Amino acid sequence: MSHTEFRNNAVKMKNNSSLAGTILTNLENAIMALTREIRADEKGLKDYEQQLYLLNKEKSGLQRKIKKNTQFVEDFDKMIGPFSDKYTEMTKDMAKLYGNAKKHHKNGVMLLVKEFDYHPAFKRRDNEFTASPFMPK
Repeated sequence: MSHTEFRNNAVKMKNNSSLAGTILTNLENAIMALTREIRADEKGLKDYEQQLYLLNKEKSGLQRKIKKNTQFVEDFDKMIGPFSDKYTEMTKDMAKLYGNAKKHHKNGVMLLVKEFDYHPAFKRRDNEFTASPFMPK
């Protein structure tokens, strides 16, 4: 091997080793960056799992409440429903009864006006009849 060839080979070897060093340094930097990203992802995964745990816990609580409230509604319909229907029926009858009472009250006041000269709006001095006017609505 000649001196020129040796020298060319040495330069090539130096360039190749320098290039290999640069590649290794770049790979080490990339590995360190990836290691940091993996750690960050692992921390993010832990945070995500913790948040998921809390959400599942809340979900379970809400499902229990839904079940309890559904049972309450079913029991309410069974136990209170008939009373509610009876109340509605009774209030309808009360409206009729009250309507009749108003009609008879009006007739009674008209009888007082006709027979006793009663004036519902004011009392007269010589009138023995004492009552305050009342008109049902």
